[in-house]
Amino acid sequence: MALTPFSRIRHVGDLALHLGCSPEELLHFANTQPQRQFYDLLRIPKRRGRDKVRIVYRANEESLARMHKTLAGELAPQEGEDFDECVQGFVRDRSIVTNARKHLGCKVLLHADIQNFFESITLAQVMSVFETLGCNSGVAALLGRLCTLDGFLPQGAHASPALANRVCLHLDTDLKQLAARHGCVYTRYADDIAFSGDEVPEPQRVEAILNKHGFKLRAEKCRIQRRGHSQFVTGLSVADTQGPRYSRQAKRWLRLVLHYASRYGLENHLKRTGRGSANPKLAYAELEGMVRFLRSVEPRTTERMNPLLAEIGFRLHADAREEAHEGEDENGEP
Repeated sequence: MALTPFSRIRHVGDLALHLGCSPEELLHFANTQPQRQFYDLLRIPKRRGRDKVRIVYRANEESLARMHKTLAGELAPQEGEDFDECVQGFVRDRSIVTNARKHLGCKVLLHADIQNFFESITLAQVMSVFETLGCNSGVAALLGRLCTLDGFLPQGAHASPALANRVCLHLDTDLKQLAARHGCVYTRYADDIAFSGDEVPEPQRVEAILNKHGFKLRAEKCRIQRRGHSQFVTGLSVADTQGPRYSRQAKRWLRLVLHYASRYGLENHLKRTGRGSANPKLAYAELEGMVRFLRSVEPRTTERMNPLLAEIGFRLHADAREEAHEGEDENGEP
């Protein structure tokens, strides 16, 4: 789908037709204040850090979510267009694994986080993106309000990742030029920034560029890691020149969980670990996702895990069938 339709959208009627809704519905979502009523707020626990959560917003109106999905597809890199290799997040065929590969075996690593990344992106910046893509000012303003939540870009909305990458084009250019002056590599995965090489920029220089583009550096997350010590990029170790590695602690924990859950059953294991109220199906899906992710990073590491995961899944389904039969017997069914 080409980006040229944006330049052909002249007014609210064209935009409504393009997004498959009525002009009244479009204006309702764009102009009603506060817009918070159109979103559910979800608190998702972070994998690292006790009592820490990531706040995401999900459109609670199906038609609004559908509009965001349509725009997300059109804002993604199109044929003949691509984001620079330094942009590793929310781009097809790029991931935290490809991001980590850019920094393997480096002498020095500077790792930094952007504070409140999505929330720092303003309505004006989003409007500017749509104007750059060919929209007139009126349509850009309408699209900007449709994609923001009370003036900021909501993390979790379908169009937000693609919009964030386009907002950061000039930021990435400046940070890449800073890296070039130091002869090092720069990448960004959403709010996660990394520089690596024989030398890296001073954190103050990185912070100055972020401030110039309306962002702030999360001070406690900015650190320099040298060869011989732990070096992690987007959660993966980059110390091995052969490829990224999952942390030893996380692999050890996953092996133990799979061992005990396959031996005693997942529900019994959840009870033994104080998680008896957890949904076994969701717990299994979480384990399956972790094994699948580990397989994408270290394929050989999961060779012994796969049979254990299969055993857990088999026992879980067998227990579910047994409970179903018991329910039929109690109701007098054959």
